[in-house]
Amino acid sequence: MTLIVGEEAQAELDAAITWYEERQPSLGIGLLDEFRRICSDLESETTTGTRLEGTDYCFVRMRRYPFVV
Repeated sequence: MTLIVGEEAQAELDAAITWYEERQPSLGIGLLDEFRRICSDLESETTTGTRLEGTDYCFVRMRRYPFVV
């Protein structure tokens, strides 16, 4: 599976990492770690995620943070 992270998504991720780090050190790094784990799982097809109906896209909800990849 090919994973594409758009510019807006990358900007949102960067902002979220900064926001969490400002609240509590290591929370932003935790967000980045979870994002990377999900990306790795998707690329290796360890997880398939939930398919968006009528598209070739899928998403996976983060466990600890209120985001989807």
